[in-house]
Amino acid sequence: DGLDNDFDINVDVSGDWLVVGASATMFTANTQGVLSGAAYVYQRTAQGWTFRQRVIAPVGAENDFFGEAVAIDGDRLLIGAPRMVDVNDPDNTFAAVATFIYERQADNRWTHQHTFTEEPMVIQGYFGAYVALDGPRVLIGANRGHNRGNHVWSSYRTADGQWSNLVEVTPPADDLTVGANFGQTLVIDGDSAVIGSPGGPQSVS
Repeated sequence: DGLDNDFDINVDVSGDWLVVGASATMFTANTQGVLSGAAYVYQRTAQGWTFRQRVIAPVGAENDFFGEAVAIDGDRLLIGAPRMVDVNDPDNTFAAVATFIYERQADNRWTHQHTFTEEPMVIQGYFGAYVALDGPRVLIGANRGHNRGNHVWSSYRTADGQWSNLVEVTPPADDLTVGANFGQTLVIDGDSAVIGSPGGPQSVS
């Protein structure tokens, strides 16, 4: 998609599938506009890694930076757009930040299934700047902006196929300070999660 596209700003792999974020896509043929962003999905075959799909936001616009954070696990993708604009107010950057779930279909196409949004939304909160995914569980971080502290949310997929409401993960008091960067690194495995706070005194698990 041309130069200056931040290709490989974030990558993840699961089995024979690889996802590469390119949040600053500059390709003018991108129907969502310059810097709208994308994620590229590759499959490992007998011939090596083969490009399969260019994933874009279900509703996108210029300067969304979709793909700044990516995670993949099995048949599921989690993609953050922490600078997303409101398509009804394109001059208002960060006004519709979101994180998106995509799932792989029988024909190997990845389709949008769910959108997570921050409630209440915080301007320049960078919701979706960091993401982690393990089966039916997700973690979403927002560590820049939020000048009153840093935030991480969790959700899980219920038995009926719905995603639960986001629940905030509360850090220890020492990691609530500005600059602690709680949530800048996220790892989830089953019922356990590790959340990094590189500017604070400790991590949370």
